[in-house]
Amino acid sequence: MPWGGAFNPSLTSLDLRDIERIEVLRGPAPVMYGAASFVGVIQVVHKDAAAKDKILDFHAGTYGSAGASFSSPLSLAGNWASRLTVDGEREGFSDPRTSYRRGHGLWRAARKSTSSNRVWFGTDLNWLDQDPASPRPRAGTRLSPLVPVDANQNMGGAFLNGHRGTLMAGLDRSIGGAEWSLSASVSHDRQDAFRGFLTQIQEVPDNAHGFRERTHLTDVYIDSHISGRLPRSVRFIIGGITCTALARPEALTSTTRLH
Repeated sequence: MPWGGAFNPSLTSLDLRDIERIEVLRGPAPVMYGAASFVGVIQVVHKDAAAKDKILDFHAGTYGSAGASFSSPLSLAGNWASRLTVDGEREGFSDPRTSYRRGHGLWRAARKSTSSNRVWFGTDLNWLDQDPASPRPRAGTRLSPLVPVDANQNMGGAFLNGHRGTLMAGLDRSIGGAEWSLSASVSHDRQDAFRGFLTQIQEVPDNAHGFRERTHLTDVYIDSHISGRLPRSVRFIIGGITCTALARPEALTSTTRLH
């Protein structure tokens, strides 16, 4: 499934726990990845819902950084198998008033009737609240020496938050000598921001601008394709993809005075 939507990917918040492998495909991607894959694809493959291993880990660091994660199978009736991954963390940085807090949960279930027939569904919840740093301004072609490396020009209470939920489902079926796959997802992302940026590197009034924005994004992704093999080790793929992105911004943008 596209992470965060086909047209608004959120790679910096992608969870890399309980994964099986990462595949990198450079260049124009094949049909199953959609029209948004212009220069390549990074595919993160999580462990199968039937995986039996349990994983618990903790970590801690400087600036109040700490976190934990847990992955485990969950028993279901019949041929169904499911797996749950939950994790949370806080990461602090040397810049003043700069950190993030993140919570994530992924649950997926699958039922296999034969080796080639499978039905699956799942849900992914991601909560990310950030106290953002500010970019170091340039003076001409160089970074300004008047602004320290770890300075933060954001106003007090600045934030950059994203809360996203995704529902996904699919099936795989054997049709004659070919395989038919259908997958779909609906993702809703609420992005909320309150930030400030320097416009002049001087101690003068109105030397910065502040922005308050809130945007709701809904992405719908549907993929259906048939794949099979022809003589002489030739493989064919025929299918179609629909990617729809709906944005609903709220009129909260404003300019404020910073010092």
